[in-house]
Amino acid sequence: MSISRFKTALQIKFGLPPGHPTNEELNKIFTDINRIPLSSRTEAAWGQIVEKHVAGFRTYKYAGLDMSDLNVMYSQIINLLGK
Repeated sequence: MSISRFKTALQIKFGLPPGHPTNEELNKIFTDINRIPLSSRTEAAWGQIVEKHVAGFRTYKYAGLDMSDLNVMYSQIINLLGK
């Protein structure tokens, strides 16, 4: 998965504004998510970390989009970070 697709997945999943997360924000998100145990890497934990580092958390709504591919990507990312 590309970084661009991952950023888009985060935008849609957490209602982030266009252009976010930036590369700097993404690095901070990865750093924090890697600090917590694998068993604690829940959607809520991701949300707290994304909210901590990205201004505009849950300010956009991407309605009417097919989320199935993004949900699969989100699961793959969680699995990759767990390895």
